[in-house]
Amino acid sequence: MENPGFKLSDIFSNIKGHQASAEIIRRFSTNPVDIREFAFEGIDFGNKTRFIDLGCGFGFLTEALKNKIEPGSTITGIDCHEEYRNVYLEVCERIGIKGQFLNTGVEILAAFEPSGFDVVLSSYSLYFFPEVLPLLSRIIDKKGIAVFITHASTHLRELTESVLNYIRRSGFSDVNLLPHDRLIHNFTAENGGSKLGQFFGKVEKKEYRNQLIFKEDSVSAFLDYFSYKRSFFMPEKLSGDNTLYKKIERSLVEQFCNKEGCRITKNDAVFICSEPIKNQL
Repeated sequence: MENPGFKLSDIFSNIKGHQASAEIIRRFSTNPVDIREFAFEGIDFGNKTRFIDLGCGFGFLTEALKNKIEPGSTITGIDCHEEYRNVYLEVCERIGIKGQFLNTGVEILAAFEPSGFDVVLSSYSLYFFPEVLPLLSRIIDKKGIAVFITHASTHLRELTESVLNYIRRSGFSDVNLLPHDRLIHNFTAENGGSKLGQFFGKVEKKEYRNQLIFKEDSVSAFLDYFSYKRSFFMPEKLSGDNTLYKKIERSLVEQFCNKEGCRITKNDAVFICSEPIKNQL
């Protein structure tokens, strides 16, 4: 049984690990286009001055607004980890937007005024709280835009399949789904459109195809990435089994970090939404 005091989002309290993971993804991706530039391509933020970034972290998506925003624009970053406050506000200052950071959960959305924001942003976080979609459609202006980045259901499937098979072969046949898959299936490239369509009149989906390639000389980076994501791959009841974890690591290195290299699926999707449906809440 999962520890009620443990949340997968807890790993993001490690700012340096989070930033290092993002850098590893950038270095070993086959798609040369930055996912943020891909997400914002073709969007005109003119006359849009009130932004909100849900699950803002260290400002990954906010940072990409540089040179795209109107003077005097403001942004509210929301994240449950206080550790991100200073680094997020530094990003805001660097890109020339007046920012505030709210260290709170998504329940704060209910306190905002209706139509109080022109742009709603969220990258790799909606699968933690898909239940907030009606709140998001409520707080966005009728002429506003929402940009959501999320994973495809095939995200890291080579890793998850290998880890799951190894765990089951190790005597834990009752494990049928890893935390990673249980989480991201809450809001994926495949089901996100239908969920968003209940709260936005217009939903555009853009698929971002990508793979990570690791070779023999990339073992260290591979292990750093896997170690940071450990909680996503190890079921809670096995999270403290370091012997099993090390065996899984060795198995993955042998399988993935060889002379030929390996390709690990890293597909994402961007949803651009407008025409919010103002449901009564």
